[in-house]
Amino acid sequence: MCSKIRKNITRPIADFRHLTDFGHFSVRFPTFPSTVINYTLTETLYLDTNIYIDLFEDRADRLRPLGEFAFQLLKRAIACEFDIVLSSLVLEELFYNSYEQQVKNLLPTLDEKGKIIRAEITPDNVKTARRICQERKTPFNDTLHAVLAQKMNSAYLVTRNMKDFYELQDLVKIAFPENL
Repeated sequence: MCSKIRKNITRPIADFRHLTDFGHFSVRFPTFPSTVINYTLTETLYLDTNIYIDLFEDRADRLRPLGEFAFQLLKRAIACEFDIVLSSLVLEELFYNSYEQQVKNLLPTLDEKGKIIRAEITPDNVKTARRICQERKTPFNDTLHAVLAQKMNSAYLVTRNMKDFYELQDLVKIAFPENL
């Protein structure tokens, strides 16, 4: 299992900042002022349903191996580079599209490494998604994915479906798997 926090002990340090970029922070000990421990929180990624489908079907377009990009992303997660947010909406969409067995094969590997963070849909999430959906004329499920990714503090929502998430970029950063 991967540690949620990676630490790096440094001494001495000339320039000290208590808080750096997102997910990074430092601690200075008063009794040992020249010792600083830098911590990096593991980032989380929210994977859209189509990323799992790329993996399960080993899809490719004319030039790119989309399934391989999805595989490499999950391989990096298993290697403790980041955690994966898995929502009940993603599971519902995968099961609806007949990927139940593939999900059952994949989840134990991610679960035993502690790489899955589960996101459940709440009435507040649905209400927020409906409001945004009406205001921006975006598809409801995609809007709900973005709301859940934001709620879970995901660094990125990883998808192949950029056009439906274009209007939702203020909620969460959107990325292709090969760009991470």
